Amino acid sequence: MHKVCEIQLALYQHLDAKVSEVLKQFKVSCSKGCSECCKQITTVMLPEGTLIAEVVLTWPTWRKWAGKLRKWCDQFAGPEVTRDSYFNAQVPCPFLNHNGEVCRIYEYRPSACRYLYAVSPKEMCSANNKTKLISYLNLHEIEAQSWKFAQDVQPDGTLAVAAPLPLMVLTCMGMLQPQNKVIFELLEGLPTPGEWMEKTIQNMDQFKGEFSPQESDPIIDAAVKAGVIPEDIYEDRHQRSSSFHLYDGPHRS
Repeated sequence: MHKVCEIQLALYQHLDAKVSEVLKQFKVSCSKGCSECCKQITTVMLPEGTLIAEVVLTWPTWRKWAGKLRKWCDQFAGPEVTRDSYFNAQVPCPFLNHNGEVCRIYEYRPSACRYLYAVSPKEMCSANNKTKLISYLNLHEIEAQSWKFAQDVQPDGTLAVAAPLPLMVLTCMGMLQPQNKVIFELLEGLPTPGEWMEKTIQNMDQFKGEFSPQESDPIIDAAVKAGVIPEDIYEDRHQRSSSFHLYDGPHRS
């Protein structure tokens, strides 16, 4: 296993142990078979994507899965796709099985999925719920640890990159096997994770004003707290729309 993958997996195990203690204090609604959060755009970081990519490449059917990732990217990797429009379309994650009950990469799922726990009634997570806010446990300090690790492995002190899970995983598959012609062809014409993130940031201004000034994006705030995203880049973040998802796990405002 790649060293980055080993560290990422060890980090998950360490953080999971901390979270398990927190969960003892709450009645969590999440359980096997509920998958509404798996119909959100989930953005992941480079080490997380590399871990998933390495696992997928060990599967005999990796070509089929790579094709599924490319199909998703063709439809949804554009910055004009918002998390609201995506959720309303009820498109499941490519790694969710056909009956919507089991995650194919559950053991290696990213922080955005791993540390999201609803404590409001399960039925409130449904797409049919248009009025009531969903209550989640605040685990942003935990998620910030993954941001910090992603920043640590970035070359030349550049900012950590985040992108939708299918795009990041397919990109990482290409990074792990740069001579693989199948993956090379599947990546042709797609934006890099960095390009996706840059375009998403550029499009942020057009969505301003849809949030009330009191609201903020907790996932972005966790990254700012971790020191991964400079504060001044997001000086107006409290007026961002929920459409902006730099590092947006399955989270609905």
